[in-house]
Amino acid sequence: MNHHLNPQLTEHPLQLGGIRTGALDHPQPLGSTATRVAFIDTGSGLRYTVALDRGGDIIDAVYNDTPLAYLTPNGLSKPDQAHTHGMDWLRSWAGGLMSTCGPLHIGPPNPDDPNATGLHGRHHLTPAAVTAITNPNPRLDQHDFSLHLRIDHTRMFGPSLSIQRTISGTLGQPCIDITDTITNTADTPIPQNLLYHCNLGHPLLAPGCQLITNARRLSAWGTLLNDNNPDAYKTITKPRTDHAGTGEAGIILEPNASPDGTATAGLINPHRNLALTVTFSTTQLPYLAIWQHLSHAGYVTGIEPFIGSTPGPDSDGSNPHPTINPGESKTYTLSLEILTTPQALERFTTTDAPTT
Repeated sequence: MNHHLNPQLTEHPLQLGGIRTGALDHPQPLGSTATRVAFIDTGSGLRYTVALDRGGDIIDAVYNDTPLAYLTPNGLSKPDQAHTHGMDWLRSWAGGLMSTCGPLHIGPPNPDDPNATGLHGRHHLTPAAVTAITNPNPRLDQHDFSLHLRIDHTRMFGPSLSIQRTISGTLGQPCIDITDTITNTADTPIPQNLLYHCNLGHPLLAPGCQLITNARRLSAWGTLLNDNNPDAYKTITKPRTDHAGTGEAGIILEPNASPDGTATAGLINPHRNLALTVTFSTTQLPYLAIWQHLSHAGYVTGIEPFIGSTPGPDSDGSNPHPTINPGESKTYTLSLEILTTPQALERFTTTDAPTT
């Protein structure tokens, strides 16, 4: 626990941090039907909102005086199952620090695949059940907290699956740990498609910020790439006129794992001496997408570890991907962390490597 937190000077554990649940109106106070949420305060300056009615995805997040996430103009609303076809995901998506894409499909719609009729699948439209909440109690030397969810994706005749999600942390540490266990509850194999869409926005994201990656390029699209500089995507530019409307850019990478089998990518904001990192297992999530839409109306960069079919528009959906057999479970882990000390920022900087 952060040594600046003294539990002997408090009487209620939530004074230092923890988990509360509630609801938010849309699109503003006294708006339409509210959406269930969990508010999590890590006691480290990092606070974030989990959208329980949106599959347990993380929406707004702030570290001290720095908002971290990109939010779309749609706002956070109740899920609408009408938004499951074609590009309707764009009408419903709230943005946020971490959006789950899948679990049966990621990437563009594919009318020839019954599981892929809509962009990025249905997870963001599927409510989660809260199965347990563990709050910290530092007076009893209990510093960990966790939110346990179950998200069921079901269909008569299948495919059907259940996701057990745990979002956890330790009081005083600016870190979010996410663990998903996907179980195939039907009697036929299901595709292993999962993408964690981590969306960084202003003021964390600003001109001059640097992306840190260590990976091999597989494919790319859009208008930020420079054949003479394969790392051009790593420098965040000012808003671009060629990113107006649907202008965007992306690159698909194969990360190089560290000795412990993980990879870390992230963003350094040198103006605020702040970094956000995304760490994942390359065995569980062997690929990484970097997506950028740097317009005046929408200024966002996505860091997106994934497994499954390539999500870029150049994908024809033909690349093979693993499956989850009936009764089988697969576990995926993701950690988001804030770095602020000069030593931590320097160590993170040294992990960068040219894109090959």
